[in-house]
Amino acid sequence: MIKDNFVNIEAENINAENIIFNENNESNWKCILCNRPYDYKYTLFGRSCLDNLYKQLNVSKFGIYFNKENHLLNSIAHRNFKFFLNQTQKQAILENYIALDYLKRMNLTSMESIKEQIENNIKLISAFAEFSVNMFPVYPLNEFYKIYRDYKKFKETLDEAKEKENNKDKYDETILKGFTFIFDKSKLVSPLWYYAYYGMQYSFWKWIVEGGKLKNMELSSYLLNISLTDAKKIDQNETIIIKDDDIKNIFLNNEEFKNILNNLLFEDEINISNYECEFKYGDLFYAIHKADMDVKGNKNNENEWNLHINISDRYDFTDIKGLDDYSNSTDNISKSLLSSTLNNFAAISSQYEVIKPYNFKIEFDIENYSKN
Repeated sequence: MIKDNFVNIEAENINAENIIFNENNESNWKCILCNRPYDYKYTLFGRSCLDNLYKQLNVSKFGIYFNKENHLLNSIAHRNFKFFLNQTQKQAILENYIALDYLKRMNLTSMESIKEQIENNIKLISAFAEFSVNMFPVYPLNEFYKIYRDYKKFKETLDEAKEKENNKDKYDETILKGFTFIFDKSKLVSPLWYYAYYGMQYSFWKWIVEGGKLKNMELSSYLLNISLTDAKKIDQNETIIIKDDDIKNIFLNNEEFKNILNNLLFEDEINISNYECEFKYGDLFYAIHKADMDVKGNKNNENEWNLHINISDRYDFTDIKGLDDYSNSTDNISKSLLSSTLNNFAAISSQYEVIKPYNFKIEFDIENYSKN
């Protein structure tokens, strides 16, 4: 929403939407930052928000001035080398500057385009240039304020999770539920909230991959990391071919996979296509769960197998379960949290396009494989 409809009251241009009326029809003001009403002389900010802005923006209170709000407006204008501005232009500079400060504090790459737009607004505002209401932030300042509040909550939750994870005695997997608020589908319709939650979700999944719950689940981390990075560079109809000895060893060291494979090896030759295999435990459960497997090969003179194996699947998350019902989805509460809560988070992140679905095929050869 672009700010408009400015009126002149006591020689100050202010936003008319900022006025509300109490039951006695006496005009009050609504703070453009926190959106709460107040009833004293200033026209933009409530008293506590004004005091906080002085600290946040590092503006000195020392000196002789009669209006703290005007002093803040003048200080930020002069800080940006803007002089001879009228009150509306000063307000536009200040609102852009506050929004920019929030964006710099969050430092989310996903919000870089909004940051550049605001920086450009500040450059364009001048006493000698034609002014447009488009030079105000395109989103209300209150939205930046609320997003930054959510970001602080997210950062605190993430820092707490990292700290507790290092202390296994204190770590509780229910801490994942503390991140639920950033997986909000209703915010998809607002570009500002979309970019903010995109950035927070991306940081969440990078923690999951690099130091969080999947750090000991190599295949799950590997496939998720592709979704966060490489999958965004390819067409959705393409298939990513994975040939990696470390990935091969994950399968060869997995008892569940070997049991599935052994049950197929009962002749001297094998040539099976699109065999549906299902993994029910551990890393392969979280990473793949169900996939199609091709197995081709034969026995050698040592009665051992030389095999070529393809495992194909689509990496995506579409089935959302009720977050409050996760504990009933399996017999084990820990497995339940990971398979349900993380799946639900991932399904929503897919809608945000943080997690990108992709087709993959894992290929590897096995020589001298013994069923024993």
